[in-house]
Amino acid sequence: MVKTAVKNSIEQFRRNNGLAYILSIGSTSGFSIFKGFLLAIFLSPSIYGQYASLYAICIFMGTMLSFGNIESTIKTYPRCHLDGQHKEILADTFVIIRILTFRCLITLPIVAFTVWYLTGTLDAVTIIGSSILTLTTAVFNIIASGIRATGLLIYIGRIQFVRSIISFIIVLLIAKLFKYVPYLFIAEALASTISIILSVFTLSKSLDLQREKLVIPSKGSLPISAFKEGLPLFFSNALISIPAFFDKSIIGSSIGFALAGAYGLLSVINQAGTLISNIMAQKVGPQIIKIAKQAKNIRSVIVYFIKWISIFCFIQFVIVIGVLIVYNIPYFHALFAKYNIQNSSIFLMGAISIMQAKSFMDFFFIAYDKEKIIFWNALQYIVLFVVFFAFVIVMKMDFNSFLWAILAAKFIQMLLFVFDYIKLTKGMALTHKEI
Repeated sequence: MVKTAVKNSIEQFRRNNGLAYILSIGSTSGFSIFKGFLLAIFLSPSIYGQYASLYAICIFMGTMLSFGNIESTIKTYPRCHLDGQHKEILADTFVIIRILTFRCLITLPIVAFTVWYLTGTLDAVTIIGSSILTLTTAVFNIIASGIRATGLLIYIGRIQFVRSIISFIIVLLIAKLFKYVPYLFIAEALASTISIILSVFTLSKSLDLQREKLVIPSKGSLPISAFKEGLPLFFSNALISIPAFFDKSIIGSSIGFALAGAYGLLSVINQAGTLISNIMAQKVGPQIIKIAKQAKNIRSVIVYFIKWISIFCFIQFVIVIGVLIVYNIPYFHALFAKYNIQNSSIFLMGAISIMQAKSFMDFFFIAYDKEKIIFWNALQYIVLFVVFFAFVIVMKMDFNSFLWAILAAKFIQMLLFVFDYIKLTKGMALTHKEI
């Protein structure tokens, strides 16, 4: 049974254009990294710091709009797909999109305050662009949840690739011509909106429901996913996201947005890790859940997700080596010098990016209904982050100290997570049947 489940998952990946999916991951992350470098060239450190800080907060707010609705679908959609409930998945997706839109409207004052705090003005264009980016982030997350439940990850890869190209062209063009933050966010919002339009058609196609009449349930009625089931995972993600999305703002407020710009440039490495881990997790996560349900054997799940963790770590190692090579090219070395970035800073951010492998372990606990472990681990991390960052700020330490603080918090978090993982596996019966 175990052997069959693992073989089926591998065969399904091959049928669903696994190589094309991996290539789309690499291309998307490549565009993101290159865009970050070019923005750093076109913009001044302070403007780049404002842009990076506001962009990160918009993505964070997009994830917060979920309040458990999207997280509840992580387990529900793959299980419903196995049971043939395709129409219910699509209907539930549109109900959640409607809820997300309403929540976005009532959070406009928060967006406006964030824009004012980071830029010093209440610019209407920036507020509108930021709001659209916030909403489209949330909407894409729920649509992606439906698509990845089908196993057709190549569609998500293609959408991400198209969005990265559009954003790359438009945002860089505006940065080169205007160097104006409001226009940058309108460009990002436009790229995100186009990706959402593509995602809606893709979800319908992946579920083979183009010709079926969709009946959206009555307001407040969620047919297969209840937001309360996703709350533990939502709060876990919220805790983890606070440091990831607010670190630039904290650094900017503490030691100036010029250094926040330097941190933002370095964060391109970590953002690439986040992007790659999230896209890969969209493949790995549902498969772990399906294998866990079908095989009823924890060993098959362990083998599967360790393989993908190894692949992710190798990709991140290659990215860090690539950045170090670029660092020593005279033209780009001048860029790093402009932001006062050293080799040691690149190594530290590379180590931080490898810690993103934790996202794969999340799905291991989700597959066995152990979301509370993820929540408590996230709570431990946020405490570590606050303590370490506060120490660096109070002691008025240098730029690299912020990186050391993040790395220390993430490393301890990973150790605690591994300890929880060992306890869980020891509590389950491991069969020694050859896989």
